[in-house]
Amino acid sequence: VERHGWFVEGLTNVGESWNSSSPAAFFAEHVGDEAHGIFERRLGDRGLGLHETAVFAATLEGLVHEETLERLHSTHHVLGLDTKEDSATEREVERIIDTYMLMLVLGLNHTSVSRDVVLGAAQRMDAIYPNWHQVQKWVREVRKEVVSANPEARRAFATTVNVVEEVAERYGRWQDSE
Repeated sequence: VERHGWFVEGLTNVGESWNSSSPAAFFAEHVGDEAHGIFERRLGDRGLGLHETAVFAATLEGLVHEETLERLHSTHHVLGLDTKEDSATEREVERIIDTYMLMLVLGLNHTSVSRDVVLGAAQRMDAIYPNWHQVQKWVREVRKEVVSANPEARRAFATTVNVVEEVAERYGRWQDSE
């Protein structure tokens, strides 16, 4: 969580110590009651060992990946674009990534946000978020690095997934330096 610059309810640190919320609460919300119960019992019995901590971290990263895919699919849907491989133009890929970041930066709920809300926010983004152009510039630099590994797939959906995952990996640290 700290390495990625993520915020996960129940896993926030306040000052020098972590809050008293149980990390098991995370499981209740994201993976269901059964996994929550198992994790809560294990946590209550003896705390988390190295193996349990690794499982928790892997689960968290897997859920973040799934949410990234959901957000990216929602972005395509809001823009009326397809997610088929290599179907997007260069300009559409930039627009997809910009819109993805707009929804992320503004905290818009990707499961329910409307096209009108997103397009309206995009038109006013400079006023809403004064550093928007710096965000766009930074994201384009990250994309350039990711795409350099496989330039012929620069417009592929899978490459866009890699870009937004790399952005997510670095965003917290970049935002701290902003």
